[in-house]
Amino acid sequence: MNTLLYWTLIFCITYTAQEKEGAPFKTWGICPSCKKNQCHCDQWKQQKIDEIDLELKKKKKENEEKQRKIDEIDLELEKKKKENAEKQRKIDEIDLELEEKTKENEEKQRKIDEIEIELKKKMEELMEAQDESASMKENVALAKKELHSTKQILLYLQGKVQSIYATSDAFAALKEDKTVVTWGLDSFGGDSSSVRSQLQQVQSIYATFSAFAALKEDKTVVTWGNTVDGGDSSSVQSQLQQVKSIYATNSAFAALKEDKTVVTWGNADFEGDSSSVQRQLQQVQAIFATSGLFSALKQDGSVVTWGSSSDERDLHLVHHQLQQSVQS
Repeated sequence: MNTLLYWTLIFCITYTAQEKEGAPFKTWGICPSCKKNQCHCDQWKQQKIDEIDLELKKKKKENEEKQRKIDEIDLELEKKKKENAEKQRKIDEIDLELEEKTKENEEKQRKIDEIEIELKKKMEELMEAQDESASMKENVALAKKELHSTKQILLYLQGKVQSIYATSDAFAALKEDKTVVTWGLDSFGGDSSSVRSQLQQVQSIYATFSAFAALKEDKTVVTWGNTVDGGDSSSVQSQLQQVKSIYATNSAFAALKEDKTVVTWGNADFEGDSSSVQRQLQQVQAIFATSGLFSALKQDGSVVTWGSSSDERDLHLVHHQLQQSVQS
């Protein structure tokens, strides 16, 4: 079998060589060197065999070089594979470490959240405690103020009190020495400190819902308390001379003077404004008051009324009867 393969290979090489050399014969012919048939020329056969061996050695070397390169590549690939495996191992270790770190961070964050919730709760409790403390301080300060005011009132009231007057939320005590002591809500006349120096030689005191008016022995008037309800008489202060008596509704005062004229102040939207009947308020004998209306009785027996519009409408119903009574 090997002999057959050998001679077949010799034939193929010989035929190929003839083709390359441009030989005049395609199969078997005469040997150029010995002039014999090529099939029987040992020299030519040996030459061809040597050529084939040389070619085979060359191919073998080429194949060995290729195999060496393949082995080198395989070795390099194996090395790279090991390197990649090492890298992957390190990556896996890093992933595992990152996972552990993530769990640790999540645990830390959970604890931080719990601490923040606890701190928030503590802060709310602290704020509530501070509010309670501030409220207690305010209450203590108010109590001290009230105690101080009470002490002052008791000190002022050491002398004998002649009479006491009241608004809705404050008192004014007229003492025998003609001075005045007040207490209660400031805006209702409980604070008279702004006019305290004027509250001397007071004859009598009058009150609306939230203001006081003091008539002094020199027939002048001092007011304090809610300005809307008559606590401010500065607009008519120059007229409040020679005052005989004072009358009050819930929100205004009316002063009857010695010359029998009338001066009013207080809530201008109601009975504090008498401008519409001012020309009639002459020769006034006496004044009477409801919660929202003044009526002045004149010496001729006639009546002049001003104040709340609703009360005035009721007055119109009996106006003719009042006129008849005066005439009779």
